[in-house]
Formats: sequence, C-alpha cells, structure tokens
Amino acid sequence: MPEPLGHLNISLSRGDLTVTWPARQQLMARLMHVRTRARIRDSFQAAGSTRVAELKAGQRATLLTVLDDWALDGSGGEGMPRELMLLQAVLAQELRRAGTPGATSATA
Repeated sequence: MPEPLGHLNISLSRGDLTVTWPARQQLMARLMHVRTRARIRDSFQAAGSTRVAELKAGQRATLLTVLDDWALDGSGGEGMPRELMLLQAVLAQELRRAGTPGATSATA
C-alpha cells in the first residue's frame, strides 16, 4: 500500500479535488462497515496518495449521501472538514447536471 503523503486526489469533472490525509481518514471511518460503500473505500485505498481516485456515477451518489448525512449529523462529533464540504458541494452540482436520481444535497 502506498505511503501516505498527506493527501488524496479525487477525480471530478471540473478537475481533481485534493483532500488532506486527516480528512481522508475521517471520511474512511464514515465509509466503514457498509457493504455498498466498499468500492468507494477500495478506490480511495488503491489511489493512496500517489494516484487519483476515480468514482463512477453511482459511487459519487453514494458518497454524496454519506457527506449529506455527515453534514446533517447533530451528534456533536467531529465536524466535517472544509475540503469535504467542498467535495459535497461539487458532487451535488455534478450529479444534478448529470440528472442523477437522488442528487439533492443538503448544500443545494
């Protein structure tokens, strides 16, 4: 597995979005233990910090749901890092443009 260099790059239609390693770790924790999220985790793990993570439309929609749930989480736990808020907004915009069902983000 690649050595962490401090970031994860995620490929989006507007270009790559960089997520810091601590934010990536927080996101990975939110993606754990749910089978439908396994391919997203696998993409992030395979990318490590040296390659760009590429997600299919369905994976992007699932990731947006995870981020939306996190944004609406009133548990007082760890707040969502800024770069993940940006990822949430960009994903919502991309999925709306593509007409993907369920692309109604809390940020929309």
